[in-house]
Amino acid sequence: MGKLLVNNSEIFKPRFIKEAILRETDCDEETADKITTSVVSTIYNNYDKSIDKTSIRTLINAQFIKRGMLKEEEQNRKLGLSVRDFEELIHKGCKDNANMLYNPEMIAKYCFDSIAKEDALLKQPAQCREAFEGYYIHEHDQESQELRSNCFNIDIRWIAKNGLDMDGNRTVATSKPAKSLYTLLRHLCEFFMACSCVFSGGLGYPYFNVFLAPYCKGMSYKDIKQSLQMFIFDVNQSLVSRGGQICFTSVGLEFKIPEWLRDVPAIGPAGVPIGTYKDYESEAELLLRAYIEVKMEGDSLGRPFRFPNDIFTLRDGVLDEYKGNVKLAHEYIAKFPTPYFLNSTHDERVAMGCRTTNIDNWTGDKEKDLLNTGNFMYTSLNLPLIIMDNKDNWREAIKYYCDVSRDYLLYRKRQIEKRLYDDHLLDLLLSKDCETGEQLYDLDRLSYTIGYVGLNEAILTLTDGKEDVLSNKELGKEILDIMNEKCKEYKEKDHLRWAVFSSPAESTAYKFGEYNKKKYPNAYVQGTKDHYYLTNSHHIRVSDTSNIIEHIRNGDYFHPLSLGGCIEHLWIGDTYIDSESLFSLTKKIAKTNMNYWDYDSAFSSCSNCGFSQTEIFSECPICGSDDVITYERVTGYYVPIKGFNKGKKQEFKDRYRHNLKKEKGNEL
Repeated sequence: MGKLLVNNSEIFKPRFIKEAILRETDCDEETADKITTSVVSTIYNNYDKSIDKTSIRTLINAQFIKRGMLKEEEQNRKLGLSVRDFEELIHKGCKDNANMLYNPEMIAKYCFDSIAKEDALLKQPAQCREAFEGYYIHEHDQESQELRSNCFNIDIRWIAKNGLDMDGNRTVATSKPAKSLYTLLRHLCEFFMACSCVFSGGLGYPYFNVFLAPYCKGMSYKDIKQSLQMFIFDVNQSLVSRGGQICFTSVGLEFKIPEWLRDVPAIGPAGVPIGTYKDYESEAELLLRAYIEVKMEGDSLGRPFRFPNDIFTLRDGVLDEYKGNVKLAHEYIAKFPTPYFLNSTHDERVAMGCRTTNIDNWTGDKEKDLLNTGNFMYTSLNLPLIIMDNKDNWREAIKYYCDVSRDYLLYRKRQIEKRLYDDHLLDLLLSKDCETGEQLYDLDRLSYTIGYVGLNEAILTLTDGKEDVLSNKELGKEILDIMNEKCKEYKEKDHLRWAVFSSPAESTAYKFGEYNKKKYPNAYVQGTKDHYYLTNSHHIRVSDTSNIIEHIRNGDYFHPLSLGGCIEHLWIGDTYIDSESLFSLTKKIAKTNMNYWDYDSAFSSCSNCGFSQTEIFSECPICGSDDVITYERVTGYYVPIKGFNKGKKQEFKDRYRHNLKKEKGNEL
């Protein structure tokens, strides 16, 4: 017999098998000898020219399983994609994330994800793995379990005072504090990109135009607008985020200086304090006007910018008159319905992207509660499945899966602490403020949230289809009260910021719906065969034809029960949206308990001539081109519908869109 080669390159040497077994597993030497003898015999009896390393590992694992050595088999297991899965990923991509473009980095990311997710399941507590594999909870961003936390709302003043130290070790170029608006905005772009390497979710700058206002003193409106144009284009062309995505970003926009910031020292050029923020009211207004105008103009083809997400904060007195920036903001939304409204008339709060919200109710110190904070991570409970499996004991079952979610998030916290302080993998986050010495990132200031999907289907399950979330809010409240009581209990135990979260289930709603229908053919779901999905969080099903006022009342009722983050999507079908009618509706909503909402309308944009309109068309009515892209909101941001997964495509078809003109006159 000739020499046997491994991977057609190196000569096969039996001793390498024993060495690998002892190096990679807890197997003792005597057993390693026996396994090596068996594997070598099998190889020589079946292979005459070449064998690959994967096959050798498979043969070793077969011996471990034969001997009941499951722990050693797990240690020796090779993680990753099958050949077929890899080929399919190359040729078809993946639609789990609608923000992900089809490119080589996307393929590289999903290859990594396949390894990291398998590793995550091997390492996490057994009860968490069982709950995940049973589809009772979803572990979001599971591939980042050992590496990153979720999202971060960044205090612009930190960058304004400290400049840029991109990795915390000064191994790359560092920058002094910016001396101009243009340079500071460049720094903010760079910081978005750097943070995208160390977080798995969104990034935001709250109080955006307020903190930038001191840099505009003496500037012409033209220069202010041009600087913002640079920032917005850069953010939308930074295809550098995880898997070559555009950085998932948001900015908080203020119509007036918040009361709590008016007497706070204002950080200006070179990081030097110059007055207080109340001295820059007019500059903040100019910045907001310029920002909205750039967003309204769109890109070179007149198409809307996807990022950063715009979050308009509403405060007492802001909506008294339909004029100025309030009028302009509603005209912008009427053209491109991409922004959000955040209701801060009751509490001071900041929000990010899809819905993460932090309120000034943790320490009572607004600086600590609202800035340089965010959501550590969240899970989502499959409420209808938990109830179907525990019809006689569903309350205790929900409590149990809340406990499992807590176990999982605390496990993740321990891993990230190791990455931060032991491995120094995230040194950017350990940066210290030049004045206070305070660390940029503090795990104890973040929110830890337990989310949920399918409250509507949970109620249908409990009432045998007779009632849903629209007709039985009280039952929905009972379910969320259980979750909130558990979070209250965890706050006292862990001294952490636990909260209930209205999950933005982009792919989870689809996966849960498909599984529930497979396990229980009579399960209540939305959609059609192979396109099943659950209703997101507390929402009314998207196909419901009730007046838009019912959706607002729904948000008014449930938002105070999901303070970790929630949103109300108000789907509008008018071809031409009247901005003043929108303003009237905004004014009414701001008086309710609804914390966060958007006006959603599908719109199509011609790539040839740039014509855009809030309707769905496949051929441009202006130039006749069929090079048309239709955009719609997934769970919190606009993307082309061609990037939706099967469940979201079905949801897009099912969505009932309200006509504001026909529904005019309904009162809250």
